[in-house]
This record gives sequence, structure tokens and C-alpha cells, in this order.
Amino acid sequence: MLTTTNVSINSTRALCSELLKTRLRSRCPRIIRVYSEMAENQVFPIPRDSLQVRGSQKGRRYELIDKDEHHDICLHYLIRKESNKFSKDIRRFDKLFKANQDKPENVTDEQVCFVVAYIII
Repeated sequence: MLTTTNVSINSTRALCSELLKTRLRSRCPRIIRVYSEMAENQVFPIPRDSLQVRGSQKGRRYELIDKDEHHDICLHYLIRKESNKFSKDIRRFDKLFKANQDKPENVTDEQVCFVVAYIII
């Protein structure tokens, strides 16, 4: 038996969404999971972002955000799907940011603001 004392809160949420999807199948309501900015920055980092994961928190992984079976409900992946009209631009910036993670000076403030505006819209 699973209880919140022996499972993390994130694991409990993942288990609930998985049970909804598997047991209700076509009757399952649309589920969208929204992670914190810090969790998103672990998978889709933005150079020079003030919420970059540093120090002791760097080892803490948001274990479910980057698992394939949860991409269909994770907002951070849904906005990057081909069906989203802004996804091509968002993925282009993801690629730019990933390539310049060690050289943040190669990314302008305008580029960071532009992609943040896309994600917020």
C-alpha cells in the first residue's frame, strides 16, 4: 500500500495521473501537469536565468518531468509539440540556449525575453 509517508509528493501525483490515464482510458479528463520554473530549468535551461539550479539543489531532480510517459500531460512539453504554432521558435531557442549554457554571454537579453514571452503566452 502506498502512502505519502513512503512516497514523495511528486511520485504520488505521477501515480494519480497514471492511474487516471490507465483506468479511465477514453473517459479520462484532460490532464495537464505544470511544473515550477526551477523544474523546467533543469530540462530546458535558460542561460543567465536567476532561477538556475545551483549548489546543493543541483542534485535534486524533478524525476518525472523528463520521463517520456509523462510528456503527454506536461505543459513544458506540450508547448513544444509540432501542433503548437509557436513550438518551432521555442525549440529553436531551446537549442540556442543549450549550446550556450557554458557561454551565457552569447545569448542576448532580448533573446531571453523573447522566449520567456513565448512560454508565458
